[in-house]
Amino acid sequence: VERSGSFITGSFGNLTISTLFNGMLFEWDQKNTFASHPVLGTLTIDQGWVVLDKTGQISQTTIGAIKLANANSHLDISSGNHSGNITINTASFENLGGTFNGVLNGGANFNLHTTGDFKNEGNFRLIFNNGQGSSSAGNATLKVDGDFVHAGGDFRGIFNISTMQSGTVEIETGPAEIDGGIFMAHYAMSQTNGTNTMKTNGKLTIRGN
Repeated sequence: VERSGSFITGSFGNLTISTLFNGMLFEWDQKNTFASHPVLGTLTIDQGWVVLDKTGQISQTTIGAIKLANANSHLDISSGNHSGNITINTASFENLGGTFNGVLNGGANFNLHTTGDFKNEGNFRLIFNNGQGSSSAGNATLKVDGDFVHAGGDFRGIFNISTMQSGTVEIETGPAEIDGGIFMAHYAMSQTNGTNTMKTNGKLTIRGN
């Protein structure tokens, strides 16, 4: 399957991607195309599994807004070997039950900056190791300038129980609400003494369910 950017010479506006075929979700690797052909509007993953890059080349990409529309929405920013720095800038982030991985089974440092609001009610991981050895040693940062809402689901800044090579997490948000589900900034093991931080610039509200 050709990647989306192969068919255009400029940038995208709003873009919706689905990879559902015969009842199955197929992985679609964009091969870092959105770095040179940015999505200026909203990138919506609807019934799809999209990987922005598996080549190890992604470094800094700006996306107008990110939306995972449902439980069958899966977005990996970088999957596999990557040992550099990755930064994603976006105006808003909304996960309505899908799965987001910043770095999946790679050693990169991952930074997600949202200039507007952030809402999660699905699975969210800045760095995730799902069983690979010698990976996921990077540090992670999440900066949300607007409101931060974790409305349910499973939020983990770094999720790595497969190795003892995890880095640290730094989270900074505007007013924040944690309304249920699972919320863990760092769920991992490390051989070094690191400090994980979460800073809320405004009111922090935590509710059970």
